[in-house]
Amino acid sequence: MAMNILEGLPKTEVPKRIKSITACVRSEASAARVTRLLQRINPDIPVVAGGNVGVVERSDAVLLSHKPDQLQQVLGAKGMADALHGKKIISILAGVTTPQISSVLSASRDTPDLTEARAREIFFGGSSVREAKDEFDIIRAMPNIGARKRQSMTLISDPQAASADLVDFTTWLFERVGRVEQVPEAAYDAATVLNGAVYALTTVGVDGLVNGAVQQGLSHETAIAVVSQCFRGLGLMLQDGQHPAVLRDSVSPPGGATMAGLVELERRGVRAAYADAIIKAAGHAKRMGRSPTEKARRSRSDTPGLF
Repeated sequence: MAMNILEGLPKTEVPKRIKSITACVRSEASAARVTRLLQRINPDIPVVAGGNVGVVERSDAVLLSHKPDQLQQVLGAKGMADALHGKKIISILAGVTTPQISSVLSASRDTPDLTEARAREIFFGGSSVREAKDEFDIIRAMPNIGARKRQSMTLISDPQAASADLVDFTTWLFERVGRVEQVPEAAYDAATVLNGAVYALTTVGVDGLVNGAVQQGLSHETAIAVVSQCFRGLGLMLQDGQHPAVLRDSVSPPGGATMAGLVELERRGVRAAYADAIIKAAGHAKRMGRSPTEKARRSRSDTPGLF
């Protein structure tokens, strides 16, 4: 996701508030891969392998975009907590709350080499979360792949927990690549799953629409052009506040071809399938922030079929 953000950032606007950007990765192999990608996006961005703490020390703001289950490994590194103290911390880690981030950082000060057992205690013990919640300036944000085209929807969670300066900077940053909305923490996992998964889930429907049209004799290129333009128009009408059901009824006259298609979709349970997909994905997102050991423990104890 970080690469999508970098691709969408207007190079003429970024210097107004960002003097420089550095990409941090774990290995030399990753550094080589990211460097190749940046040649197309912004070749002036340096890539550092294995030097996270040093880069953070020289930075004013840090975007956390590693895998959620690497939280202890990245933030529990020796010196990382001190390096991040007083910095703007923006997390786009799915399923990881700001109290969890703050607690791992606080614990790593007392235990420089944070162990898996200690990490589990932090995540699920409760007291550490309350003690550390105000020590670091952290905000959760979740953009989507639309950032590439400056059409992202970025969701920001519970901005009251962050400083006004961090909220202002985060909003400014993600407005460069699309729209920004604030979401209550209680609904954040569901909102971010919808925000992130809608592209992938919708492409399943797009494939079906295109394949059906191609089977009926339309060229693939024309079918893609028709569907993409229709989605563009649909998005604008939804943004204007029109209800999906009202839009659907307005183009589905009685006895028409569109109504015949809708009846088939309802018969196949497509609407329920999409709803179930979001519910299932939201449950998975809540588990993503768990440590590997905790995931294994819970997978053995969880009731089959439930999440």
